[in-house]
Amino acid sequence: MTLISNLQTGAEIGSGYFGKVHEGTDDVHGKVAVKIFTRKPSEADADWQERKKGLLAEGQRLSRAEHTNVLKVHGLLESQTSDAVHLVMDYCPGGCLQKKFEAGPMALADARRYATHVTMGLAALHARGMIHRDIKPGNILLNKHGAAQLGDFGLVTDNIIVAYASGQGYSDHLPPEVLNGGGTSVKSDVWALGMTIYRLLHGAEWYSRLPKPRHVAGRGGFAKHLPFLPDKVSWTCLHKNRKYFVEWEMVGADLYNWSAWSEPTGKGNRRSFGSSNGVSYDTADRELVATFAKIG
Repeated sequence: MTLISNLQTGAEIGSGYFGKVHEGTDDVHGKVAVKIFTRKPSEADADWQERKKGLLAEGQRLSRAEHTNVLKVHGLLESQTSDAVHLVMDYCPGGCLQKKFEAGPMALADARRYATHVTMGLAALHARGMIHRDIKPGNILLNKHGAAQLGDFGLVTDNIIVAYASGQGYSDHLPPEVLNGGGTSVKSDVWALGMTIYRLLHGAEWYSRLPKPRHVAGRGGFAKHLPFLPDKVSWTCLHKNRKYFVEWEMVGADLYNWSAWSEPTGKGNRRSFGSSNGVSYDTADRELVATFAKIG
């Protein structure tokens, strides 16, 4: 385990379900972040000793999971009073992606860059036999170089060895199989990563308009429950001497109009390929697919 000497904790910089995060310093690594796991008031001594044993073992595993896009864990130490465990990590001055998510839709180039970083970090964890189980904007940190790193290891487990772990994690990011009582796996990490990227691209204000994924994802077809983001979408395509147009417009609660036509680039007549008014999302989607097939 990496040497940590004279660790001192400072101001609180964050908190979560599993503990608080403080700034810290030690004379080996300089400025660090320290996540403090404390004994719960109602926790029996035997239960705390068992949980502490698991945390210390987890710290040893995480300290070996070195990758550019995984937050570096220096070690996990027991407090002098034995009622807390300190997870010592690199300090990330860029904060987490939660603030960027709350600020609004993220630029595509930024989302692509962060998604690439996190995907590589997640692949490194999986290659070492670990499942993260809690991927979300708040658990993706930006280091001093602006690179995204997977952090907050309160739920990381090595139960990937037996393929599945208990179904824990951020409820909005749980896949259908977990919501229906199954365990988490590599696949559920990938699902959570997809949900994270989806949220970053749309921002908190729009995301708040959606039905809670945990209420609908278990039934499958989560995308069918999403409101259509823009009020109107247009497609255009130039082929030979004609320009093709398709418009899809939201006109009410789950009511849509669409129309498709072509116009000549020179002389000639407009040709209609069909239209519908005041139809449901599913109907508009089905009719447009058929129209595209007809247009070829």
